[in-house]
Amino acid sequence: MSHPFLKNFDIVAIVAGMASINIVERTLVSVPGFIPLNLMLLALGCIFATRIMLARPPETVAAALSAAESDGLHSAFDFANDGIVLLDEQLRAIYANKEFRRLFQIPDAFLASHPGFSDMVALIRSLGIYQIEENGLDDFCAQRLAFVQAGDAQPLTLRLAQGVMIRSTCSVLPGGGRMLTYANITDLVNDAQRLENLANIDGLTGLVNRRRFFDLAARDWALATRYNRPVAVLMIDIDHFKMVNDTYGHDVGDAAISHVAAICKESKRTTDVVARVGGEEFALLLPETDLAGALTVAERIRLRVAANGLASDQGEVRLTVSIGVALRQADTPDFLALLKRSDQLLYVAKRGGRNQVAHDEPSPLPPPRLTIAA
Repeated sequence: MSHPFLKNFDIVAIVAGMASINIVERTLVSVPGFIPLNLMLLALGCIFATRIMLARPPETVAAALSAAESDGLHSAFDFANDGIVLLDEQLRAIYANKEFRRLFQIPDAFLASHPGFSDMVALIRSLGIYQIEENGLDDFCAQRLAFVQAGDAQPLTLRLAQGVMIRSTCSVLPGGGRMLTYANITDLVNDAQRLENLANIDGLTGLVNRRRFFDLAARDWALATRYNRPVAVLMIDIDHFKMVNDTYGHDVGDAAISHVAAICKESKRTTDVVARVGGEEFALLLPETDLAGALTVAERIRLRVAANGLASDQGEVRLTVSIGVALRQADTPDFLALLKRSDQLLYVAKRGGRNQVAHDEPSPLPPPRLTIAA
């Protein structure tokens, strides 16, 4: 750390030295050039000797200044919103601020022993702070240690208990130490998730919306066409929905949409995707499904809707649905064409009397005989 006086010392000293030499040269008469030269060398020697003494204070003073500076720095770290840990060249903890101790529930007495970073990770693991499956904890802890040992500057995201999300960074310090920072990004992650939900999820039913449905369908369609695998689409529409709205009101109409959406969601398989694609219309994508399998799902939905009326303040509302089932053919150009075909078949079911399933290809197996309990 430089002495404050050194900021302007060189300029002042040189100017003062030159002025002194000029006075001596004017008032003393001797061998020309000899006295001024010696006086100049003497003045420069004094200047540099003084500067060295000021620039290198005694070790006790330097230590005191270093200690004061360190205490002030640590006090400032304690006001930081991010967790901060300083490690020495052997990766032992020499300082951890309040936020780090709070995030990871580290006792002061433990930190006072200057534990190694691996010991801190082991303690945090034993406290159940990391939100990681037990069978993955060993690998995770090994990765954390390797991350710090390598001084990897790539940020890592850590998931802690209660859904807390942390962004961790590692910086290599002069001398080989490390500075680790832990920023709480839970709000940012939650905000991003909310924005994604707004963009992809239908607010009334909780199903994926039309935009997200097409994104997911593009993935499954690409796999189906590449490996020549079956894929089916169901288009589902609530029968006489306008009459429901006109008779019971729009609140009951919305409840009817949510009711049918819940039945569709409960009736599908894990790999299937169901979406609300219109006012009272739903689409169901069934990858790796032939016509017999698609008809099984369609009949299950149709029967469950018919058997489970919607309770309302005005009594039970009986609902039915019509369903069109289309299967990918060798000449089906794209997913949009498949969806359009299922929509055409939906209107075949409507014209046929509603509360039924329509398809345009004979099933390789007889249509399943389902009961209401199916």
